[in-house]
Order: sequence, then C-alpha cells, then structure tokens
Amino acid sequence: MSNAITKTFALYIIILIIVAGVAAYAGYQYGVSAPRPVVKKRYKMGLVLKTLTNPYFIEMKEEFLRLSEKLGFEARVLATATEQEVERQVSMVEDLISWGADAILITADDSAGIVPAFKSCREKHVICIAVDTPVAGDSPESVTRADFFIGPDFVDGGEKVVDYVAKLLSPSDPSKAKGKIAIFLGVPGAGSTILKLKGIKKGLSKYPGLVVVFNQTGMYERARGASLAEDLLSAHPDVVAIISENDLMALGALERLKALKRTDIIVTGMDAIPEACQSILKGELKASVNQRGADQVREAVFAAYKLLAGVPLEKKWVDLPAMVVTEDNIVIRIQELSELGMWPP
Repeated sequence: MSNAITKTFALYIIILIIVAGVAAYAGYQYGVSAPRPVVKKRYKMGLVLKTLTNPYFIEMKEEFLRLSEKLGFEARVLATATEQEVERQVSMVEDLISWGADAILITADDSAGIVPAFKSCREKHVICIAVDTPVAGDSPESVTRADFFIGPDFVDGGEKVVDYVAKLLSPSDPSKAKGKIAIFLGVPGAGSTILKLKGIKKGLSKYPGLVVVFNQTGMYERARGASLAEDLLSAHPDVVAIISENDLMALGALERLKALKRTDIIVTGMDAIPEACQSILKGELKASVNQRGADQVREAVFAAYKLLAGVPLEKKWVDLPAMVVTEDNIVIRIQELSELGMWPP
C-alpha cells in the first residue's frame, strides 16, 4: 500500500470518528437515545393507551390515526382492557419495539410500573414519549426517562373545578361556600390521580367552609362511581358536592343519585367526553375539565418527528392549560368533538 493511499485511509477513519462523535453528542443533547437518520421514507409509530372503553382515550386514538393519514407514518394502536394492567402495557411496548417502531407514545396505567417499558425503548434506541401520565422519576425540572412528556395540567384542572363548585354553592361570594365535599379518585399510583388530587386540595385550601368527608377510589370506572355514590349517601346524606377525577365515575354517580332522588347534589367530572358534554347540556353534570386528548397526541407526534430528525426540543415537559367546561362554554368543546367525528355521542 502506497503512502498516499495509507494517508487517505487514515484521514477517512479520522473523519468517521469525528462524525460519530458529533452525532453521539447531538443525540445526548436532544434527549434522544441514539443518533437518528434525518430522512426516512415512512416512520413507524405506536400508541399504547390505558383503555378504549373511555372516550377520552378514544379521542387520542382518533387523532393519532388522523395524523397517520395526514403525515404518512405507519400507525399501530394498542390498549389494555382496563386502566389497571401496566404489566400488559410493558409487554405491548416490547411488541411495538419488535414491530420496528421508531417512536412510541405511552399513556401509562401506573407511573412506576411502566418504567421497564421506557428502559426498553432507551436500550433499543426507540423514541419514547409519555402522554397524559408522566413516568416515575421524571418531573418538570428533569425529564430523563421519557424523551418528552405532554399532558394536561392536572393540578390546574383540579383547582379550577373546585373554584367552580364554590361559585355554584355561593354565587355572590364563593369564598363563603360551605358544605361537605366528596372526592372520587382514579387509579391509585397513577400520576394523573395524584396530580388531580393535588389540584383539588389546592383549590379547597381557599375555601375553609368546604370540608372533605369522603375520599375514595373508583378506579376511573363508571360502575364503581355508582357504588361510591351509594356508600357516600349512606355515610353522609348531607353532602353537597361530588368532585370526580373523571367523567365515567361522575356519570355513574349521577345515575345512582337519580335513582335515589338526590339530584340536588352537585357533581363534576374531568375529561369532557361526549356523554359528559351531553349531560352538561341537560343540566345534570355541572362541569367537566377538557383534558385536551387530541392536542396531547398531536404535540407528541410533532415532538417525535423533531427528535427523529435530530432537532432539539425547546421543552421536554409540557402541561396544557386546563379548561373547565360548563353550560356557558360547552359549544366550544362540542365543536372539537364534531371535528373528530365524536359528536353527537
């Protein structure tokens, strides 16, 4: 081998080392597991949902599939039967990795239990994005397990719904609202459950006349919401309001309250699903919180595209502001649902 060829080969090796180093640094800077190609004909993206029995997550699925058609990525949607099967979700993520997913969006049944799924994505160089529920260990100050998190501002939503309840109880001066309050909680351990409760407690701290006398989990399920309502009335018949962490439990509670002829009790939910909006129109459910499921998925997909192209994200944690849905602004939410093909229910 001549000296010229030897020098050329050596220079080629040095250039490869420099390029690899720059790519590795870029991947580290952007929070991506490994260097990514800037161009690929068609990406594969997966969406793992908590369930498809709740219209809140159906909204996410519909937006994901709509974006797949619009942007051209190959989509696969998987969901557990209930919101209590995190081990199954971990298995679903493994299946999507084997399928060849470039990015996976995950709505975790349990913030801690889903950690192995995010670790697998990291090891296999797959973009992993937490949607709705953050993964344990991540926070607004430090996102290290997920490449990106987006969800509703649960704390803000919890606080705002309490403000609305206080206004209903004491229209002239909400600060003087009085009465016994019940809280129907979601799945224990889920980040959404914890953060919603934090917001509810923050709201209640402003109204000393509102006293929590019942604080039980309904697992985000309609039937359990109905059972909780009956248990509540047996123990505290003078309760004035039920604040439910989702619409399904709230709707279940309303059904039982109707049967017991206690429609005087204020009931609020969260998620602003179609049936809840219909109930608000009828004057039954007093309020819900638009958790903006479609917006979450849209922003998560856009973030995935940026990361796959090696483009840095300005933020790795995004909380979408809460919007309390009442009879006064229900038209806005109905328009959103109509665009997704989810209205009328």
